[in-house]
Amino acid sequence: MASAGNMEIDSHTPMIVSDNTRGSLFRREVFYVPLGALLLMTLQFQTTPAPFEVQIIPLTSLLALAFLPFIMFDIRRSPLLLVMGVFVGYVLIHSLVLLVIDLAAGEPALRFFSWLRQCAALIAGFSVFLLLRETTQHLTDRQITRYIVWGSLPALLLAIVNILWGGLNQQWAGAVVTGVRSFVAPLGYTAPLRASGFSQEPATFAAVIVIVLFPVLFYMYEVQYRMWKTILYFGVVVLAFVWTFSVVGVALFAALVAVGILFGPRRKFFRRIGLASLAVLVAGLFLIPSNQILRHGRSIVLGQSNVSFIDRYYGLIGPFLMSFQTYTVFGYGLGGTVSHFEDVLPKEVQAAVASVKWKELPNLSTLIGRIYAETGALGLAFFLGALGMTFWEFRRAMNRAREPNRVAFLFAARLGFILACVASAMTLGSFHMPYLWLWMAIVDARYLQSLNEDVPGETLS
Repeated sequence: MASAGNMEIDSHTPMIVSDNTRGSLFRREVFYVPLGALLLMTLQFQTTPAPFEVQIIPLTSLLALAFLPFIMFDIRRSPLLLVMGVFVGYVLIHSLVLLVIDLAAGEPALRFFSWLRQCAALIAGFSVFLLLRETTQHLTDRQITRYIVWGSLPALLLAIVNILWGGLNQQWAGAVVTGVRSFVAPLGYTAPLRASGFSQEPATFAAVIVIVLFPVLFYMYEVQYRMWKTILYFGVVVLAFVWTFSVVGVALFAALVAVGILFGPRRKFFRRIGLASLAVLVAGLFLIPSNQILRHGRSIVLGQSNVSFIDRYYGLIGPFLMSFQTYTVFGYGLGGTVSHFEDVLPKEVQAAVASVKWKELPNLSTLIGRIYAETGALGLAFFLGALGMTFWEFRRAMNRAREPNRVAFLFAARLGFILACVASAMTLGSFHMPYLWLWMAIVDARYLQSLNEDVPGETLS
């Protein structure tokens, strides 16, 4: 088994190392390993308790922003970093120009506040990418898995307590869930029949489970973790996921199964996971007939208005529909949806979408829709270029991989990355949500490692 930290990177360096180099490597180990562990273990915290009304401040993103100055001068270059730098640089310059134009045209001060808010979100998300790509180079695949699992346990256990509250009517469980969530997510959604974990709402909790935890489970299965641990963790994850009763979660899980069956490498595994989870989900639907999934499904089948569906659907395609009716194709700058909300969505859905947003700060519910509306076609092209470069680096790292355990980890990272891309078109509409950056950073880190290794990978005991 490879040791923690930089062993994978430096396994083929010369035996004679200068004192300065040895000291530098030691300092990186001492700082980067615990920092990486901290970032991975806080992924479940989508909100940060604060004395002011801010809906979502992911703790991982806040920590990455705080520690960014400590690693800025120690960043290795890569093709993905270059493309991401071009995207972020373009977005910031483009948004600043549009901000000046809007303010000169008489837009209120709220436009500046919205721009500042979205700039902070973009920089925080980019900081997550930068710090995780550096720190995960000093972590083994098993360490990354371990820290993600450890960090998920409190949220999953809270979801199990939520089941005791809603499913078995245990009032003490309700007091525990309410008390914990009043601290970790004071403005979030808390109810007995829907688990939210440490997330803002059940839909985002379900999305995190699918994007992060199911790929981790795939890796645990592939490298043959102790079977009882894998089965126990899988059972807890599935129960928590089902109790979210999230339509978005079900759609993302269907995407997970589809990706696994279509692209492999363990198609039978994904068929089994799909069937087992489907059975649990169906049982949950029948046991709790008044759940959110059935309500949404019934309204869609009957052709009734469904604000949640309208919000997400038009949050994605609305800006594209307005491409040639307004200046959306050029983008309105970061935070521009506040002043140009009526320009980025069709008129007939504006009232419905606005009804589920903050009155002063309306926005779009998907990241892809927001990028197009605020950065235009060119900004979206840069962003898609970064996604494409991630796939390119994955292929390069895979081609150099020889150890089966490393291959399994790379496949898990690809699965998580694809699901994060799908989620960006369905939910998770802010730049500072760390899950897409997480998998991009891991792929980039393993690509950089592959450049320094003749036979990359690690042997897990």
